Amino acid sequence: MKTGKNRLLLLAGTRDARVLAEKLAEVDGLEVIASLAGVTSKPKSYAVPVRRGGFGGAEGLAEFLRLEQITCIVDATHPFARVISANAVKAADLAQVPLLRVRRPAWQKKPGDDWRCFDQLEKAVAALPQAARVFAAIGRKELQLLQARPDLWLLTRMVEAPTQGSMPFTGETVLGYPSCSVQQEAELLTAYGIQCLLAKNSGGSAAYAKIEAARNGGLPVYLVNQPTLPPVEEAASTSEAFNWVMRVCS
Repeated sequence: MKTGKNRLLLLAGTRDARVLAEKLAEVDGLEVIASLAGVTSKPKSYAVPVRRGGFGGAEGLAEFLRLEQITCIVDATHPFARVISANAVKAADLAQVPLLRVRRPAWQKKPGDDWRCFDQLEKAVAALPQAARVFAAIGRKELQLLQARPDLWLLTRMVEAPTQGSMPFTGETVLGYPSCSVQQEAELLTAYGIQCLLAKNSGGSAAYAKIEAARNGGLPVYLVNQPTLPPVEEAASTSEAFNWVMRVCS
């Protein structure tokens, strides 16, 4: 049931989404629903009501928008969440609901960076040096691709402990979120004798410390470029996204 003047669906799962939710929660006459994919069993809290799970593709999302009388959508998912971002564009068109994507600018190479850039994660994995000790900072879903490189020793980082048998390669897993401290990330690389970093160019500041630590340590970074997504209006920051919502919902 519609309880406010406007209803906003926030496709969430990132720090940007949490920050935006806090700002929007204070707006009178605006009801916000944050949607999480449900990959993490204990996600960080949001300042607005949260729903978990998928929608059933673009058509299912469009039906949700109609039934819930959604005024507008903000896609603040991860830059590499191709499927939900593409579904959001199609669903917004089907339901005739305004859509904004919050897309952080990609990291830019700086003096001292040793980057090897790839458009596909599979190509980056194939290019890793033989028998290297690699910090694979790519997320749980893509780790299966590393089975193609049994010669590697892999350090992975996860929010939750992996299930038994879900890590079919040699290496170790540390638990926790990426650190914002360059020193802590450098200590992690040193402690495990890491020789190169495998990462996605997700942009923003939350996960950048490992890139800077690799630069300072002279380590090569095998970096996957952000994917090309269906065109839609975009904001580069939560402040821009907030202003967009205020205009759309005025």
